[in-house]
Amino acid sequence: MEIKYKLYPYPVLWDKNDDYKKPSKFSVEVEPKEDFKNIKLKINFLLKDKEIEKLIKENKAEYVVHIEGTSTYFREIISTKETEINYVLKDRDILGRLQVNFFILAKQDIKDYRNDNFNEDYSSETFNLKKGNIIAIADGYRFDIEKNDDELGKISSIFSICKKETVEQTGMTIDMGYEKIRIGLNITDYVNYSQLSQNPNKVDSANSVIIFPALIYIFEQLKKDFNETDYTEYKWFRALENIFKKNGEELNKGLLENEISIDLAQRVLNYPIERAFNSLINEDEGDDEE
Repeated sequence: MEIKYKLYPYPVLWDKNDDYKKPSKFSVEVEPKEDFKNIKLKINFLLKDKEIEKLIKENKAEYVVHIEGTSTYFREIISTKETEINYVLKDRDILGRLQVNFFILAKQDIKDYRNDNFNEDYSSETFNLKKGNIIAIADGYRFDIEKNDDELGKISSIFSICKKETVEQTGMTIDMGYEKIRIGLNITDYVNYSQLSQNPNKVDSANSVIIFPALIYIFEQLKKDFNETDYTEYKWFRALENIFKKNGEELNKGLLENEISIDLAQRVLNYPIERAFNSLINEDEGDDEE
């Protein structure tokens, strides 16, 4: 949703009109930061108007952020009294054009509203504002986000699921001595995993069962062997290095010692448990509709 110029039946603080005199002003600073495929938005509201500030402090008005992604049909509305907030856009919600708009809205009906900084044309008038009426508008932000499918940044470049020629009930094995980390499954488990991984509604659940614990194990091994073993010859290690590099971090001994392995695995896999639960819930809801 892009805000287009329009006339309102009451004064609105906006740099597209002259309803308010200087120094009244409303603007917003946004600092986006990539965080393992998600995007963190640091949003800082900059308001210069004592009367509107008073309305917010009295809980009669609030800052509102409207986020919309046209490609993913994502829409979110955030309301707050705070002058600075942080919001995380998740990977599944961001693709293509993302529009972020900012307002100050009436949180309740406001009778006889007036402001000393009204334009002289309104200086002697008061206005009755309804709940939800726009009091101020700031310039919005637009992001065009394209997903980078660089091979060294994909989980598929790290793991290879292999079949062990046995039907015995054996646990999975993990071998780090190849270009891709080899996860060995017995024949039954391998067939079941192959079927689940082909279903887009179940692949997150399957990966949570296999890939997630395997990655925890890998980080634990790296903690032990980082200085003794040169892993840079392996494609899987370079892929992990690239993932951390894209997010402003370096995969080194310090990171491994200061972070818990399960946290590192969750970040690299973009929090797989949440996605697995969502896919299972969506599947159950689909079954209920049949």
